[in-house]
Amino acid sequence: MLHRLIWKSGCVKSFLRNIAEYSQNRPFIWNIWDGRNDGFSALVNYHMLTKENLSKLIYTYLGDWIRMCDAKRKSGESGADGLYIAAINLKEKLEAILEGEAPYDIFCEVEIPGSAAHRLGTRPE
Repeated sequence: MLHRLIWKSGCVKSFLRNIAEYSQNRPFIWNIWDGRNDGFSALVNYHMLTKENLSKLIYTYLGDWIRMCDAKRKSGESGADGLYIAAINLKEKLEAILEGEAPYDIFCEVEIPGSAAHRLGTRPE
């Protein structure tokens, strides 16, 4: 609820613009959302975006949102179909990222000179 109030006030948009400026247009805070002002959104620290955390976002947080939207649809609430469809579309895109389907393959092996390869988006040991 607090996130929605902040979003509607424009603070999140301002925050994201400031982060982009600060990080020279390579922001480390990502806003993952379904494209609707009244829809699902989450601020995610890119450095903490592991496959496990992405999975938690998809199947726990977004999954709860989808179940709530589905309940609203079944009760006949106005606008619930749009919320549900936008959330399902976001879920499909996030699952494509999780599976590594192009062009959504953000997790990749990286060879760093002098160290073992590790996966981006995971914490090196």
